[in-house]
Order: sequence, then C-alpha cells, then structure tokens
Amino acid sequence: MGRPLSFDRQTVLDRAMQVFWRQGYDTTSVNTLLSEMQIQRSSFYHAWQDKRSLFLQVLDRYGARSLARIRAAQNALTPEALRTFVGRMILGEAGEPCREGCLLVNTVLEQSGVDEELAACARAHLARNQAAFADWIAAMQAAGTLADDPDAQRRARSLMCLVKGARVMAREGESRQAIQSVIDDFFRCWTAPSSS
Repeated sequence: MGRPLSFDRQTVLDRAMQVFWRQGYDTTSVNTLLSEMQIQRSSFYHAWQDKRSLFLQVLDRYGARSLARIRAAQNALTPEALRTFVGRMILGEAGEPCREGCLLVNTVLEQSGVDEELAACARAHLARNQAAFADWIAAMQAAGTLADDPDAQRRARSLMCLVKGARVMAREGESRQAIQSVIDDFFRCWTAPSSS
C-alpha cells in the first residue's frame, strides 16, 4: 500500500491546468509544473508517473467542468439564454476574452499529427460538449422557442464552430467588441418558429 498523498489532488490538478492552459503541453516543463503545483518531484512521479499522464487528467478535469456548465444551464429554453451562456463561455463572467483560449481547442491544434492520443482526448471532450448543446437545442425546439430547421445536430455543429473560432480569436488578442459582434451576428438568425 502506497503512502497517502500529502497534497490536495484537485487543487494541484487545477494549478497544473493553469500552466498547461497558459503555455501549452509541449512547452511546459516538469520543473515549471513542480514550481506551480507546489509539490516535490517524488510526489509528482508517485501521483502521475509523467507529464503526459498528468495532462490527460487535466484534460479530463477541464472537459468535465465544461460539460457540467452546459448541462447546468439547459433548463433555460430560449435562444437568448443560450446566447448569454455562450457569450459568458467565450468572454468570461467579467466580459473580457480568455486570452488563453480553450484548453481543448488548443490541444487539438497543438497535438494533431504529433500526439494523436492527446488530440483524440481533447476531441472527445469537444464532441461531448457538442452533444450537450444539441440536447439543449432540441429541447428548445420541442418547447417551441426555436425553429426546427436546421435540426439540433446541425445547429450544435455550427455553434461549436462559433465557440472554437471565437476562443481562437481571443487567444490571438482580438478585442471584446470584435468577438461580441461575431457572437451577435451568429445568433441573429436563431429565431422562434413563425406563427403562420
């Protein structure tokens, strides 16, 4: 039986997440992680074996949080509620873009063709988010607050394109106003069914 961990695993994972989110997987060294996570090298290797194992757990934690936020908002069955949620997801609660972008999107861009397991893990989390958005959209359509055409799957796919693209815009340093205008333009065509 191994020694109990001398740190709070979730807190330490969150610290590691911030480092990977800021710097990316490839450019993050174990020494940087140790410093930011505030743990000893022996504790690091005892808990995760290597940087890659840690990163996979970070992706899972980030992805689970993202999905939980979408699921928690799904009771609001109007396009305006979805628009507000997506705006906060992209611009943050303070209305300022997250300059780190999205950790999942960053990982797909960084690791595709390099480490397909890492890229596939990030893609799987993005696919779960897309499915959750599709469920939310389908519920709006069933409630009659959103037109049935295009269908929920197509709308969710285009919504994920907006989210991914806007998060890349934020990473590139685009202004809040520019990103907000993209969000506004996207949702302008999301209308309720006609009453005819």
